[in-house]
Amino acid sequence: MPHTRSGSISRPSFAALAALAVTALSACPTPPPEETPDAGEVRPDVCNSLEEALQLDECHLTLGQKKQAWLSFAGDEDWYSFTTPADANARTLVHVTGGYPVANTAVNLSFNVLRADGTSSLVRKSDRHGQAKPQPIDIILPFAEANQKLVLLVSDDPVNPSKPNFDVRAQYELAVDVLQDPDVNEPNDTQPTEIALTSMSGVQTGTQTGYLATENDVDTFRIDGGGAKKVLYLHITGPELNPPPPYQLSYVLQDAEGNIVADGTMANALIPVDLATARLAPKPPYTLTIKGHLPGDVTPVPGDLRLQYQVEVRILGETDPSEGPNQNDTADNATVVAIAAPGQSANQTGRLGYAGDQDWFAVQLASNTAPTVLHFKLTPGSGPARFPRLPGFPDRELRVLRTVQTGGTLADDQVACRDDDAVCPRSFGNDPELSGLHQELCGAQVPRCLHSLRREHPEFEALANFEGTIPVPPHTGTVTYLVQVLDQGNNYADDVDYTLAIDWRADPDDAAHWSGGVEQPRSFVLAEDAAAANFPHPPSGQSYELSGRLSHGYAYFRDHDPNDGDGVRGPADYDAVPSDVDSYVMTLPALDPLAGPLDRTWELEWEVQNQPNGGAPYDLVLELEFCDGDNLTPGGQCTPVKVGSRGGPLTLSYTGDKRNAWHNPNAPDSERQPVYLRDASGPATVTTAAAYGCFCFEPRFIKGGTLKINVLGVDRSSYADLPYTLRMAYTDYPKSYATDGGMVSCPPPVFPALDGGTDDGGSTMPSGCWFTREP
Repeated sequence: MPHTRSGSISRPSFAALAALAVTALSACPTPPPEETPDAGEVRPDVCNSLEEALQLDECHLTLGQKKQAWLSFAGDEDWYSFTTPADANARTLVHVTGGYPVANTAVNLSFNVLRADGTSSLVRKSDRHGQAKPQPIDIILPFAEANQKLVLLVSDDPVNPSKPNFDVRAQYELAVDVLQDPDVNEPNDTQPTEIALTSMSGVQTGTQTGYLATENDVDTFRIDGGGAKKVLYLHITGPELNPPPPYQLSYVLQDAEGNIVADGTMANALIPVDLATARLAPKPPYTLTIKGHLPGDVTPVPGDLRLQYQVEVRILGETDPSEGPNQNDTADNATVVAIAAPGQSANQTGRLGYAGDQDWFAVQLASNTAPTVLHFKLTPGSGPARFPRLPGFPDRELRVLRTVQTGGTLADDQVACRDDDAVCPRSFGNDPELSGLHQELCGAQVPRCLHSLRREHPEFEALANFEGTIPVPPHTGTVTYLVQVLDQGNNYADDVDYTLAIDWRADPDDAAHWSGGVEQPRSFVLAEDAAAANFPHPPSGQSYELSGRLSHGYAYFRDHDPNDGDGVRGPADYDAVPSDVDSYVMTLPALDPLAGPLDRTWELEWEVQNQPNGGAPYDLVLELEFCDGDNLTPGGQCTPVKVGSRGGPLTLSYTGDKRNAWHNPNAPDSERQPVYLRDASGPATVTTAAAYGCFCFEPRFIKGGTLKINVLGVDRSSYADLPYTLRMAYTDYPKSYATDGGMVSCPPPVFPALDGGTDDGGSTMPSGCWFTREP
């Protein structure tokens, strides 16, 4: 006789069930013959209704014991009951676990815990695994009522309600247990648990523990500590678990007015819990809320009975030695660093003692009528600290700024700061971040020009890139440069003293050539090396040499990769004036075009003095501007030539690579040689234009009569103030260079000048020297 179940579903006979299984179990793989139930097997089928769950002993679950059963036809449901213990209290938890212990099943198993009326659901969880492996179900339900009978409904939770799933082969498992919440502070979801503080050596400390044991569990704590010039240090820790907890632990810290002071969330659940902050705490008491988080703010958030977290609190005084009674957290309260004259220096000590802390220093330079440079260097200390460095990636930053005051309106100051290079120099190009920062600083109520920026990078240990030298123009009256030390993300502090060294240096090299408010080009007449006895090296001596110093700027890149920690410059660093520039105007020889070809060989060499520990502090880049005497302007002047045959800039800089030269653009690898020679074995690093490069002056440039050279720094490795020397001469052309097959001449000129054919681009080729030809 068929048994009518709750929901008015008639139970079919086993024969009908077998027939149905043939067509309805398409989502379930066909089992091997030995796993298929025998046609004559009779399975007991009870616990099919709320009434049976409440009345039948076999439907009453024994706490802590496993139960197994089938959901063996479409719409099948199993009902069970259990009773909470007589000593249930506010920390009592009902723990329901279960699932299908097989690799696959079509059933999306669902557990629903209800009151004895069968309609009031307390919690429901499902495993909608689809085609994946079934996952266990874990329910943790706070339930403080003693001797209460509860009901557990087990069923399928189909994606499509019209097509419920079942499994005639595999049994599900379930178990119900009742235990105490390991969190001794429960319930504290809304009523905070106090973190008691005790004082020792001027520091108040307190600890607490907790668990997020249940679904959407929230733990709150009260911290009765803080006040004016007080710092609240908070550290939340917890062990690494395997498998990991089903949530990422997070916290929110609020002051007495409900303002969020700090918050944080673990990046993932696979690593030990480690969240910390240190904040100014002027408005006690503080409320700490700890809860679980899922990506995308998905709810509900499962609980976990294994993860015990620890909370540590310290209330500290703000003891930054640089701040004094008025602090120096703003530009208006900056610590004054007065320096009376070039050649003098000052050291300051500071500390980032809490997240969001900033230190400002106002470096006041007395009146000075010559160009000078300002050198700065920040060196972190090693401790001791009153709390461990806050976790996460430190992103400390140093800025050097100057307030813009034109004497006009605020709008005038803002426009001048933003657009006038004479007021606020710029070198950020198209960098959107630096451009945005420039706009922000210049558009403020107190416009400030960014002269230098240093940002922490992991490849530069101990903030090795937090150093620089900026130019200081002549000035009447005191000028002030602001040095700001901060954490870019306002979430880092280490509570360790650092040292800021400020050094105001004279710049006699630039001062000797300063006139009219700018550094003037230096004139030089190119001398002849008729004998060329040491070719390709030019002679030494005053007639052949130019000397200078590149005193400021972090220099340009060539071989250095700032992402690897090369040199002094980090990848996000900035100098408004990247390099000191020394300019030279060189007079080329006046030659008679009727006496023979005008082509001349250029002997070129430069050297930079090495540091005591070896290696030059920087290398040179030479920017060239020739003058084309064959192409006159309407005013009769020669036409400047700054680019090569393919439009590239005419710049010279060392490379040790074997390359094609202008005279052999299509030469195979076997014929290539270095274009430069280098010797760093002596007191200076010497770079020489190799004979293979066929460095030369084209006839049109000899006719033009001048060559302008800008000398800039590249690949700076230190800010040591050491000199460089350019050594140059001209001699006859062509010269020869050595190859494995013997000596080879640079392309000789034809006199009178003839068409030398075309290059691979179709351009007319002059005979002889074509130095501006780009390979």
